[in-house]
Amino acid sequence: MPAVCTIAFLLFAKSRFPNPEAFEPEAKTEKKDSFVGKKSFYLYLAGISCFAFGFVDFPLVTMHLAKNKLFDDSILPLLYSGAMLVDAVAAFFFGWLFDKMRTKALVISTAISAFFAVFAFGATSPDMIMLGIALWGVGMGAQESIMKAAVATMTSKEHRASSYGAFEFFFGLAWFLGSWLLGAVYDYSLNTFIIVSVAAQLIALPCYLLSERSFASENCQ
Repeated sequence: MPAVCTIAFLLFAKSRFPNPEAFEPEAKTEKKDSFVGKKSFYLYLAGISCFAFGFVDFPLVTMHLAKNKLFDDSILPLLYSGAMLVDAVAAFFFGWLFDKMRTKALVISTAISAFFAVFAFGATSPDMIMLGIALWGVGMGAQESIMKAAVATMTSKEHRASSYGAFEFFFGLAWFLGSWLLGAVYDYSLNTFIIVSVAAQLIALPCYLLSERSFASENCQ
């Protein structure tokens, strides 16, 4: 039913607004650059790839909790529901913050969520584990809102579709490789798993800042 409703809304929107690109006014300049050759966009791709590599998917969290019997199996779906609630609130808050601070909002959200593995995988206390899950939800909220919003601010509307294609390709590839390789590291050493997860996400922070600086420089030229 949600899928049917989604398709219905899309068809309705298409009938009412067949040219959504008209919502955005034409740029004052005639320059219509794509992301190709833009250092700021490449640095941004590096940042989101590092984040995605260290940000493991939730099934690995539930596997860890079930394997170590840290929660009853019947509670695991509720933990994911709680993470999605945090996701919704974080998406709204960091979206508002992004309008005011641009990429610095992404730096803040990543710095907060980067340590989710320390609590979700390294703790045994239910309260600490739930804190880790909440931090994971913060990361998801940022991922679903401001990470994608940043792409729109860095590219012209003429090349936005290809820019989002590049974004999703690198993000998805990094998340796949990270979840796969970190899953293998988990079997080898839990402490190494936590360190690699946190370190990969923290490496994203300087990439974001350098991307913002480079973007400002490109627009001053």
